[in-house]
Amino acid sequence: MVMLLDAGTRWKRSALSTCGRLVLAICCLGVSAVPGLLTVNPAAAVDLVNSGKESQTVTVIADGKSRTVTVAAGATIANVCDACTIKSNGASREASGDQRVTLAGSLLLVSGKPAETSAPN
Repeated sequence: MVMLLDAGTRWKRSALSTCGRLVLAICCLGVSAVPGLLTVNPAAAVDLVNSGKESQTVTVIADGKSRTVTVAAGATIANVCDACTIKSNGASREASGDQRVTLAGSLLLVSGKPAETSAPN
Protein backbone atom coordinates (compact mmCIF):
# COMPACT_ATOMS: atom_id res chain seq x y z
CA MET A 1 0.00 0.00 0.00
CA VAL A 2 1.39 3.39 -0.97
CA MET A 3 0.61 6.38 1.20
CA LEU A 4 0.95 9.93 -0.01
CA LEU A 5 1.63 12.28 2.87
CA ASP A 6 2.13 16.02 2.85
CA ALA A 7 4.77 17.65 5.05
CA GLY A 8 2.25 18.32 7.85
CA THR A 9 1.20 14.70 8.33
CA ARG A 10 4.62 13.01 8.10
CA TRP A 11 5.41 13.66 11.73
CA LYS A 12 2.13 12.04 12.79
CA ARG A 13 3.02 8.84 10.93
CA SER A 14 6.50 8.89 12.45
CA ALA A 15 5.14 9.42 15.99
CA LEU A 16 2.61 6.61 15.60
CA SER A 17 5.29 4.32 14.26
CA THR A 18 7.54 5.06 17.25
CA CYS A 19 4.66 4.55 19.68
CA GLY A 20 3.78 1.26 18.01
CA ARG A 21 7.38 0.07 18.30
CA LEU A 22 7.42 0.98 22.00
CA VAL A 23 4.23 -0.97 22.68
CA LEU A 24 5.60 -3.94 20.76
CA ALA A 25 8.88 -3.84 22.71
CA ILE A 26 7.04 -3.74 26.03
CA CYS A 27 4.89 -6.71 25.03
CA CYS A 28 7.90 -8.72 23.87
CA LEU A 29 9.95 -7.99 27.00
CA GLY A 30 7.09 -8.52 29.40
CA VAL A 31 5.01 -5.84 31.01
CA SER A 32 6.63 -6.46 34.40
CA ALA A 33 9.53 -4.21 33.27
CA VAL A 34 7.18 -1.22 33.40
CA PRO A 35 6.13 -0.31 36.97
CA GLY A 36 2.44 0.18 37.56
CA LEU A 37 1.28 -2.06 34.73
CA LEU A 38 0.02 -5.61 34.89
CA THR A 39 2.70 -8.27 34.98
CA VAL A 40 2.72 -10.96 32.34
CA ASN A 41 3.40 -14.32 33.98
CA PRO A 42 2.00 -17.63 32.83
CA ALA A 43 -0.39 -19.07 35.37
CA ALA A 44 0.77 -22.19 37.10
CA ALA A 45 -1.74 -24.99 36.86
CA VAL A 46 -1.91 -28.70 37.58
CA ASP A 47 -1.73 -31.14 34.66
CA LEU A 48 -3.34 -34.56 34.73
CA VAL A 49 -1.57 -37.40 32.86
CA ASN A 50 -2.85 -40.91 32.20
CA SER A 51 0.13 -43.23 31.65
CA GLY A 52 -2.12 -46.30 31.40
CA LYS A 53 -3.56 -48.12 28.42
CA GLU A 54 -7.17 -47.50 29.43
CA SER A 55 -9.10 -44.30 30.07
CA GLN A 56 -9.56 -43.35 33.71
CA THR A 57 -12.08 -41.20 35.50
CA VAL A 58 -11.04 -39.07 38.46
CA THR A 59 -12.70 -36.58 40.76
CA VAL A 60 -11.20 -33.10 40.91
CA ILE A 61 -12.07 -31.02 43.98
CA ALA A 62 -11.15 -27.35 43.76
CA ASP A 63 -12.58 -24.28 45.49
CA GLY A 64 -15.14 -26.44 47.28
CA LYS A 65 -16.55 -27.77 44.00
CA SER A 66 -16.26 -31.34 42.75
CA ARG A 67 -16.23 -32.45 39.11
CA THR A 68 -15.56 -35.67 37.26
CA VAL A 69 -12.82 -35.72 34.61
CA THR A 70 -12.13 -38.61 32.22
CA VAL A 71 -8.60 -38.88 30.86
CA ALA A 72 -8.07 -41.00 27.74
CA ALA A 73 -5.30 -43.60 27.70
CA GLY A 74 -1.91 -41.93 27.22
CA ALA A 75 -3.47 -38.46 27.24
CA THR A 76 -2.66 -35.30 29.19
CA ILE A 77 -5.17 -32.72 30.30
CA ALA A 78 -3.44 -29.42 30.95
CA ASN A 79 -4.55 -26.82 33.48
CA VAL A 80 -7.00 -28.98 35.42
CA CYS A 81 -6.84 -26.62 38.40
CA ASP A 82 -4.63 -24.09 40.19
CA ALA A 83 -4.80 -26.06 43.45
CA CYS A 84 -6.97 -29.11 44.00
CA THR A 85 -7.41 -32.61 45.34
CA ILE A 86 -7.48 -35.47 42.83
CA LYS A 87 -9.31 -38.67 43.82
CA SER A 88 -9.22 -42.00 41.98
CA ASN A 89 -9.80 -45.61 43.05
CA GLY A 90 -9.75 -44.70 46.75
CA ALA A 91 -6.46 -42.76 46.44
CA SER A 92 -6.35 -39.02 47.04
CA ARG A 93 -3.56 -36.51 46.34
CA GLU A 94 -3.30 -32.75 46.66
CA ALA A 95 -1.60 -30.79 43.88
CA SER A 96 -0.96 -27.15 43.06
CA GLY A 97 1.25 -24.87 41.01
CA ASP A 98 3.27 -26.54 38.27
CA GLN A 99 2.67 -30.03 39.57
CA ARG A 100 1.69 -32.97 37.43
CA VAL A 101 -0.56 -35.77 38.64
CA THR A 102 0.12 -39.03 36.80
CA LEU A 103 -2.46 -41.81 36.82
CA ALA A 104 -0.48 -45.07 36.90
CA GLY A 105 -2.88 -47.94 37.34
CA SER A 106 -4.45 -47.44 40.78
CA LEU A 107 -1.69 -45.02 41.84
CA LEU A 108 -1.73 -41.23 41.77
CA LEU A 109 1.82 -39.88 41.44
CA VAL A 110 2.51 -36.19 42.06
CA SER A 111 5.62 -34.55 40.61
CA GLY A 112 6.85 -31.01 39.99
CA LYS A 113 6.94 -27.81 41.97
CA PRO A 114 3.92 -26.97 44.14
CA ALA A 115 2.55 -23.44 44.33
CA GLU A 116 4.47 -21.16 46.67
CA THR A 117 2.68 -20.32 49.86
CA SER A 118 3.53 -17.43 52.12
CA ALA A 119 4.91 -18.26 55.55
CA PRO A 120 2.62 -17.45 58.49
CA ASN A 121 3.54 -14.34 60.50
